[in-house]
Amino acid sequence: MSLRYNPHRIARDASRWLPTSRSEGSFQADVRQRACQAWSGRECWLPVDVMPVSIAPELTAEYGYDAVCIASLTAGDALPDEPLLESAHRWLSLVHERSEAAAAAATNDPECSAWDAAPWLSAAFAARDHLVLRSHAYPALAAVRKAWKQAPAGPAVPGAGVRLIWSLLLPFAPLLARAFLERTGDWPTPSLEKLAEPFLPMRAVRVALERGGWNWVVVDACRFETEPGSEIAGIGWITEALGDRPWTLRSEGEGWRVCLNRPPTTVASS
Repeated sequence: MSLRYNPHRIARDASRWLPTSRSEGSFQADVRQRACQAWSGRECWLPVDVMPVSIAPELTAEYGYDAVCIASLTAGDALPDEPLLESAHRWLSLVHERSEAAAAAATNDPECSAWDAAPWLSAAFAARDHLVLRSHAYPALAAVRKAWKQAPAGPAVPGAGVRLIWSLLLPFAPLLARAFLERTGDWPTPSLEKLAEPFLPMRAVRVALERGGWNWVVVDACRFETEPGSEIAGIGWITEALGDRPWTLRSEGEGWRVCLNRPPTTVASS
């Protein structure tokens, strides 16, 4: 029988984990540092005693670091209230419950799984863009939580899938995520690129509309190598945005940009 989520027990178990890096003295900076190091394949464990300012000690003691971290990022510039802390705790309880089921049933073959890895592959690289490149923690957390909503952990998730999920949760819920990674022998975590390899030929690529921002989408890598335009044409939101207008795909340094074909301009005769 699996244990219920108990952040205090997890924190006690975590007391034996020796820090490999120093805290930067800022709660937000620590979230980013965990992502920078863990998602690039470097072992990173920071002390989890740097809390957001003004959080009442009794609330921290009741809900634990992970819930305080998630609630504080969700609250933005405001102080997280008790309902927000309770909501974060309930979500972590769900993550714990479903992760227990996933860990117990995980297989080593992603192809034998009915679980859809695509939301997590796109979330992985979108979260890295938000948090590592732009230092925006909440959009990164939102990308991870969106992936969870679309494809939560459970008995159908292969071992590679649970490793990916826990690794993406690590910056935001470090105690819970590392507890599962330790239990399955997956600590320290590899880079995001290594975590994504078992799901090939599915691959995340960065795409933008002509005047839009960059987004990560999941394509078939084999088909994308030979017919990138056909693969991109199968992405629903791109098809909806373009309608029947002709377009071309242009490779840029940051990714692939969808550009509309325009008729050549002519000089009017006077």
